[in-house]
Amino acid sequence: MTATSTPLAAPSARRARRVATVRALLRRPSFVIGTAVLCFWVLCALVGQAIVPDDPYATDPANALASPSGAHWFGTDALGRDVFSRVVVGSRAILTISLLAAGLATLLGTTIGLVMGYFGGLVDEALSRVAEAVMALPSVILALLALTALGPSNLTLVVVVGFAYSWVIARTVRAAVLTERGAEYVAAARVRGERSPYIMFGEILPNVVPVVIVEFTVRVGMAVFSVASLSFLGFGVQPPSPDWGLQIADSYGVLSAGAWWTALFPALAIASLVVSVFLIADNVQGALSE
Repeated sequence: MTATSTPLAAPSARRARRVATVRALLRRPSFVIGTAVLCFWVLCALVGQAIVPDDPYATDPANALASPSGAHWFGTDALGRDVFSRVVVGSRAILTISLLAAGLATLLGTTIGLVMGYFGGLVDEALSRVAEAVMALPSVILALLALTALGPSNLTLVVVVGFAYSWVIARTVRAAVLTERGAEYVAAARVRGERSPYIMFGEILPNVVPVVIVEFTVRVGMAVFSVASLSFLGFGVQPPSPDWGLQIADSYGVLSAGAWWTALFPALAIASLVVSVFLIADNVQGALSE
């Protein structure tokens, strides 16, 4: 992208592009479906505790491992807790942590990527080596190592997952900045005597926002999967939270008894949320590149 000819034209042109992008997205069925599923889970996270038929924390040993029925739509778990209520309420923890982790990753990654791409040279080389070292380990393994040392907590989970994904975003933003830093508007800013922080955040960043948006959306989906995996392994959200990963972990011992519903419905919830976010990200990337 290059700067528009007049300062007044720039906001108008950006506004027109945003409107065109939104209209293009709304014409894509997969985007609409993905957005509808995501909005459903967001609604569950916001008001789920008030609308579920049963207390997701209340145990009822007399009804333990009851199969799906009119009384318990998704059945009950080994402690007699209503699986449907726990799936609905469990969306709050995983969505909150995943969004915060993706937001932190995007903030850190965008800043690091701007620095790498703008300054280049030794700065770029040093940060690139750090990025390669971090990315050499799978994000879940890296998070496991950090959580083992620091101890599991929601705040630690946000920081660890956010840090792990920030370097992936940094590499992508760096590539976009390398394309932009030779543009005329950057040269003009330097001629005006603008300082490097202003050029990076005031001039270049607005032109790489589409890349940042796509990266944030993708990382939300990846964070959901990572948080659920860590909870399943006992290093994520801790009991008695109705977290989806925890529910699958708790169901492991009763699957042999035929209680398939205790694992199926939380797993479907994770899959639907991850797929919906990836559908949104794929369509946003396609619309922005048109």
